[in-house]
Amino acid sequence: MGNQPKTQLLLNRFEISNLLRSSETSHVYLAFDRISNKKVIVKQAKCTDNQSKEDQIKINRLIVEANILKMINNPAIVKYVHSWGNKKEFFLVTEYINSRSIKDENENNPASREDIIEYTIQLLEITEYLHSMNIIHRDVKPSNILLGDTLTLIDFNAAEIKNTAAAIQKVIIGTPGYQCPESFNGEITEGCDIFAIGGTLLFLLTGKNPTGNITSFQNSTPHRDLLEIAFKALNSDKNERFASAFEMKKSLLTASDLQVKLIWGKKSRIISKNRFVIGRSSTADFQIIDSNKFVSPIHAEISKEGDQFYILDRSINGTYIYRKGRYVKVEKERLFDGEIIVLCYKPEKGPYISLKFRNTQI
Repeated sequence: MGNQPKTQLLLNRFEISNLLRSSETSHVYLAFDRISNKKVIVKQAKCTDNQSKEDQIKINRLIVEANILKMINNPAIVKYVHSWGNKKEFFLVTEYINSRSIKDENENNPASREDIIEYTIQLLEITEYLHSMNIIHRDVKPSNILLGDTLTLIDFNAAEIKNTAAAIQKVIIGTPGYQCPESFNGEITEGCDIFAIGGTLLFLLTGKNPTGNITSFQNSTPHRDLLEIAFKALNSDKNERFASAFEMKKSLLTASDLQVKLIWGKKSRIISKNRFVIGRSSTADFQIIDSNKFVSPIHAEISKEGDQFYILDRSINGTYIYRKGRYVKVEKERLFDGEIIVLCYKPEKGPYISLKFRNTQI
């Protein structure tokens, strides 16, 4: 039974519901966590019973994934819940996110220019955060990016902490079209993720995976400026790509309209007033439909003072900003480009509504 859980109840806590998918390295199950009363994802290393070298590599990969996720505290990255195992098997539990992926949404269906720019910028901001911690994801692609209030990056099974890969037996991992050429020689750098983001940008532009000769995509989109950004990121010469996620983000900001706006999933509103109200009320500038009524009728407002923007709380259940790894409750706080505003938050439940503040007038 080395390929499947020996019981439908793991650790007297996680109730296995059904198998979602299997790969060469793991089984992925939907489960229920009796402690949090939430659905979760359980990933099991796909091993035989003979404890082969290949089995140990799969277990080691899942251990590394668990250790990396333990390090991360970012609402745009899938959350670690629990892990355990031994020489014969290993399990990793992460949060369950009920969202469609960019692949689900945009395969053969190119995204709008506004969504292309915003999704790619959000992905670059996530990547900036990871690279600041010396984490290389190594498998950024449309199926690993979930759409919700904001983007969420999942599946860290290929991820490495920079300069430590030699310690756990290097394995060539990646997806054609998104895997940089140098990775086939065992070279793992930030440039691998830049290449993959270029592939994802090309997918958003065309609805197709960037396989084969990418110059064949020349006439596949009217957004020529964005196509050139994708091509630069996808350069086979790592020295000709963007030097960092931040450099690529600057190019996207240059291509975007000079606007200040608030984004909630597919909904966005330009902030063109000195007082911009967020809330459940139909008179709010940014209305939040909330049948639970956790969001107040007038929950918060964004005020413009000179060339700066501030968030002010007007609610019962609180307004927060995610900043420097934690949720900060605000009364009045200056806003910066890319920050996440949260309406209602509890440590045991997480954020209720997450909004992205975007200021491209910088």
